[in-house]
Amino acid sequence: MAWNRLLWRTPVLVNVPNTTEPEPILAVDQAVEFLLKRLPGSKTNAVWQAVNACSGCIHGQVGPTVAREAFVAAVKDAGIRVEA
Repeated sequence: MAWNRLLWRTPVLVNVPNTTEPEPILAVDQAVEFLLKRLPGSKTNAVWQAVNACSGCIHGQVGPTVAREAFVAAVKDAGIRVEA
């Protein structure tokens, strides 16, 4: 299964600082990219847990709901408002 096709049933809307509209994160690959490249600040334990959960989802070891919940927790931990 292509990892960029692991879509969530409901997108996570991330209120990225300095933007006017929430950004929809629709899939696991977008979540990983956001966490590693676009999340402001240092990478916390919550971020690495989310990256690991998403990686596990890509490899079929973790369900998409677990990966989504870990992503939401990491973004909230960074102080960014999320609509999940």
